[in-house]
Amino acid sequence: MNQLSFNDSHWNNFLGDLTEYTNSLDPATPVGFVGAQSPDAFGGYDYAKIMKKIQFIEAYGLDDTQTVVRSFNPNNAIPVVSTHFHKTTQDTVWQAWYSISHGNRGFIGWVEGWFDGKTPKPWHAEVAPHYKELGQKIGPLMMKTTWIGDKVAIYYSHPSIQMSWILDAEAHGKTWPNRNGNDARATWSLVNRAWRKMLKDEGIQPDYISYDNVIKSGIPPEYKVLILPSTYCLSDVEAKEIKKFCENGGTVIGDFLTGVFDQH
Repeated sequence: MNQLSFNDSHWNNFLGDLTEYTNSLDPATPVGFVGAQSPDAFGGYDYAKIMKKIQFIEAYGLDDTQTVVRSFNPNNAIPVVSTHFHKTTQDTVWQAWYSISHGNRGFIGWVEGWFDGKTPKPWHAEVAPHYKELGQKIGPLMMKTTWIGDKVAIYYSHPSIQMSWILDAEAHGKTWPNRNGNDARATWSLVNRAWRKMLKDEGIQPDYISYDNVIKSGIPPEYKVLILPSTYCLSDVEAKEIKKFCENGGTVIGDFLTGVFDQH
């Protein structure tokens, strides 16, 4: 886990160096990258670190990534987009409205199969009015808005993501290299998705709060509920701050194996 944390930091510091260098060439243009996948133990996708280093991001992975990125992007300061894979007209319209309501600035279109030769397929005409309304009317209004959540926080513990991978890999043994699509199979990802969807189905919009901010500043007092989904790993400082939050009247919910490991 220490090596995974070192790799994350090394990768994200490199992203930060690239961002600073590019700003020196073109100070006016936000700098970042595309293909930012769901939080995971590989690839440097510790979003507590990434969101401090870049100025633009494609939050790949639909709701899994977008909710984390939105939570770590106060006042929509960093332009966020997501990739659009067309399935049906209804789905495309839903994706467009959902994404902009969560702070996205636009889509990257994956256009394979969108045309008959050079002629756009008929569904383009069906979704066009929604794109026009979003782009010309709603988008400029959304740029001036401030996100108001429902005082429910989900804990973002990247050490727990690492430990989830370790425990899952142990269960798989030698068959682990055959596994693909970790975000759809990893214990941490599935448990977080279950909590997030349950809350949203009840009309509650949660925010993620990150382990590093809790270590530095504690749990923001505006939150009333803190959920610890598959939070295997807690440092002594994190445990102390969570206890303090509870003693001050907050409700803490941990599902299983909460804090049985530390960050190492």
